Amino acid sequence: MSLIQEIKSKMLGYGFVFSFKIRHRLVIFTATLCILCVIIFEELHYLESHPRTLVPVNKNMARPRCDMELEIGPMCPKLYTDLGGMCEMGSTGILCPDIRHKANTPLRQSQLVMTRMLRIFHLLATKHRIRYWLSAGTLLGAARHKGFIPWDHDVDIEMPLEDYIKFFKVASRDLPDDIFFQNSFTDTNLLSNRPQDAVSPLHPEIGYYLNPMNHRLRDKASCYGYCLLYDCKWHDGLMIDLFVSEKRSEDVFPLKEMEFEGFVFPVPKSWKGNLEENYGDDVLNIPEEAENRKPILRPYPMKTCKTLAQETVEFE
Repeated sequence: MSLIQEIKSKMLGYGFVFSFKIRHRLVIFTATLCILCVIIFEELHYLESHPRTLVPVNKNMARPRCDMELEIGPMCPKLYTDLGGMCEMGSTGILCPDIRHKANTPLRQSQLVMTRMLRIFHLLATKHRIRYWLSAGTLLGAARHKGFIPWDHDVDIEMPLEDYIKFFKVASRDLPDDIFFQNSFTDTNLLSNRPQDAVSPLHPEIGYYLNPMNHRLRDKASCYGYCLLYDCKWHDGLMIDLFVSEKRSEDVFPLKEMEFEGFVFPVPKSWKGNLEENYGDDVLNIPEEAENRKPILRPYPMKTCKTLAQETVEFE
């Protein structure tokens, strides 16, 4: 091989190596760019729907009819934070002492339990960028009472299906030991008394997710007592109902914020229209029959279902 041919051969080889390196770097650059685009898209998607209201929409609202005494207790009991309740994400995890003992009635004790659970859920949702908002009676309580409706006995929240799945797969693992995440997988007895004709679709990742088998957060140290009718085969502690939302996104996002028991939680953009549609135009006024209102269920905030079941057997 002549010198000229040898030089040409080496140049072709170097050209191939150089071309390969360029293509390799181009592939890496393109892949990195795609990943960054996905991250930016998710960031914008989260910011679009995450609460950004600097002042909660009910910040300057006075709690109504605080002079009224109800059969079940005061119209305006001390809020969770006014009782010294705190709940924050610390360097070692969630710091959220249980303060149920600071209330004087079983119903108010139950509401303190559920406020703690809701705050813990909020901290985990914030950590894992999960969108949700207060709904139903909990939304009404925030808008009208800055806390629970005095006779309410549970918490309702909604979220998009994608966020629902994310909580099930990721965030639920971070729950403290005294809170149980209940669904058709973690509590198989939940379905034992479901009517055969009940509409309850099964999602391959999260199980049954519509009423009557929606997912719930349950307090392990309390009981509603409903399970006593069925030998307490499932977890029946004080609960937060987690609903998959079917609302139009323009009615929900961007989310606003409201004070509830001294903390701030997300609410849908069209919160007032939502409440008026479900409860009537005078929804923010105290109903005339309020003095005699009682909770539908009688919660037992200081007893587990196991303890209640044993006491029932002994009483019989």
